[in-house]
Amino acid sequence: MNDITTKIRGYNKRKPNIDKKFKFLNDLIERSVYVGKGKEPDKRFDIATEGLSLWISPQGIKTFYAFKKIKMFNKRKLKFETNNSYKKIFRFEDSNHKNLVAAKCEELKGKVQGFYVERNLTLTRELSEEDIHSQMQSMFRSREEFRTSQEDLEEELFGKEKTVEEDKS
Repeated sequence: MNDITTKIRGYNKRKPNIDKKFKFLNDLIERSVYVGKGKEPDKRFDIATEGLSLWISPQGIKTFYAFKKIKMFNKRKLKFETNNSYKKIFRFEDSNHKNLVAAKCEELKGKVQGFYVERNLTLTRELSEEDIHSQMQSMFRSREEFRTSQEDLEEELFGKEKTVEEDKS
């Protein structure tokens, strides 16, 4: 083959998309492939639209999900943490009615109806003493359970307490 035919036929196939965060475009979504250990879905996030994600299963099935950040109380750590709450929108297909534009429209419709909350919007609420007491009573059924959790927390924070015999030696 001469130089001209190699230049003309020198087409390189497009590489699969493995980015975790990118601007969702139909071309990039179609080229996205599963990256993982084969058990859990691979999650991709849209840079342009907050609250829109794409999950790719190990079998290659692509599904749009809307998500919002929620403050939840962690009983083990005894503190509030932010977690993502996901809601399935639909599977990504090559047909016109189940593509990226439809997913963004569905997400915006859900935001207007109050299903999803923007990530920038934060809601704070001050707890009264009664709320704190009722929350603690729902977490611990008895005094012994409360004392055990406090001892476990103390040991985790400060280590085991030295006894008098250990101090003498």
